[in-house]
This record gives sequence, structure tokens and C-alpha cells, in this order.
Amino acid sequence: MVRCVTLVDAPPERVWQTVTDYDHFPQLFSAIRSFHVNHDPDGRFHLTYLVSTLAGRWPVDVHVRHTESPERFVAAWDEPSGRMTVNRGSWTVTPAAQGRALLTYTLDMEISRTPTFLVRDLLLASEGTVVRAVAAAARGSR
Repeated sequence: MVRCVTLVDAPPERVWQTVTDYDHFPQLFSAIRSFHVNHDPDGRFHLTYLVSTLAGRWPVDVHVRHTESPERFVAAWDEPSGRMTVNRGSWTVTPAAQGRALLTYTLDMEISRTPTFLVRDLLLASEGTVVRAVAAAARGSR
């Protein structure tokens, strides 16, 4: 599992809006191709897209559930698909002092026929960039 955390100088509601603005995900995640989102009747969001990295290309098909409370906002999934034998993660936005937000992105992924250490290294190399892009978008400096 790989986790990246940053303090964002923006209100938690704005950070949450950025995290859940799926129409703009391809702008934040450079590895995403062919992105599509549907709102499921059960309240989840159905995301389908193609990931393209140095380790290869593979389709992703997940349902993301949103949970909102005064203590935190969470968008979470646990849904392997295709070659991804493990695909679980979450975005968590927690209110912090002075109107800021603590943003946490957690991702656990395993891909068949790809060494786990390589997958983790790729996640480590890209996750910080994604979190910084989300933070910048939330601050309004896309």
C-alpha cells in the first residue's frame, strides 16, 4: 500500500469538490486515458478508464462510494478488475486548522504478471504528483 498526505491551503469542501470532480480526473492523472463516469442508482460512481504507465496499459472498472460527515469526506473503492488482482484505495479529506484540509490518498494495487515491487515503485513515483495536482486545483491554481 502507498499513502500520500498533504496539508492543503483551501477549505475542506473545496478540496472534496476537486477530489470528486471526476470529469476533470484526466487532467489530474496523467496516466488516465479513455475516462468515463456514470452515477449508479445505489449512490456510487462507476468509473471506467484505461491506465497507461511504464509497467503497461490496463483497463480499470471501479465503483466509488462517497461518505461525508463533519469529521471527514471519503471516496473509497475496493474492486479488482482485469489484470488488477488488488485495487483498493481512498481519498480522505479532513478539516484542519485555519480553514485548511488534510488530503490523504491511499492506493493498494497488484497487477498479475507484474512484480509487486515494480507496481509499488510506480505508485510511489506518481502518487505525490497526483496529490500535488489535486491540491493546486483546490487552491485554484490549475
